[in-house]
Amino acid sequence: MNRSPIPFIRHAVALALAALACVAPRARAQHKSAAGPADSIAVHLRVIGVFDNQTGEPIQGAEVKDVFTGLSAITTSTGTVALPLDTSGAFLRIRKVGYLMRTYPVQNAVRDTTPVTLTIDAILPQLPTVHTRARGMARGPADTVMRLERIGFYERREYGAAPPSAYVSEEQLNRWAPTMMTDIGRYSGRPICTDNLYIDGARVAVPGRAMADGRVSRVLKQGLDALLDPSMIAGIETYRTGELPPQFNATAVGEGAMSGGSSDCMTLIWTR
Repeated sequence: MNRSPIPFIRHAVALALAALACVAPRARAQHKSAAGPADSIAVHLRVIGVFDNQTGEPIQGAEVKDVFTGLSAITTSTGTVALPLDTSGAFLRIRKVGYLMRTYPVQNAVRDTTPVTLTIDAILPQLPTVHTRARGMARGPADTVMRLERIGFYERREYGAAPPSAYVSEEQLNRWAPTMMTDIGRYSGRPICTDNLYIDGARVAVPGRAMADGRVSRVLKQGLDALLDPSMIAGIETYRTGELPPQFNATAVGEGAMSGGSSDCMTLIWTR
């Protein structure tokens, strides 16, 4: 929130009368000619406050100069100065390092006693242009969508005989946030068929139990859960009898050779 400059200006009014006694004679002296007496001008003391246009904070050390009389003063910690201005009008120039110079025309009749509030804008730093060059390839959501588009995932989901629940995209997986592969089947209502499973076009045999030295291994993950992590998956297609797309009855499709065979279910898993 910008702070009001009025308290700072009021604080400086007390110094105004003392400043007038010192600087008013100089204003008249500047109009003295070498051949005759001084050209008399009327001056009127005004309190001037200079503040940051963005923050409203008073600016200390700014030069306030009346271009017409040549008189100038430096703002105090309250951002104010007391400066005699020509009663016919003044043209003030405000300068401060780190700020844009500004000029203001100011009316200064004897009846004008309201403190003058002026603002200046800070010069924003110009950062150098940075060029970044990366090597390798970064994969994101757009890459996954392009991959699924290339293998026909979205076309089969749109026009195939299988219901929408047969297709699980990366977007859906991100919403479900499954921790194990078996969780995906529970969320979609279409359990993954491990008897006829293809991963990126290659058929994969998934053992039901892990064996070690002829004994069942006590591991946390078995079968498909031990083979894949949900974070690796770009998309899943699960088909039942009568739902298999015609192209999967051929010998080559997508990114590998596969055949529907005689199984009553088939699952295709596409990794990222």
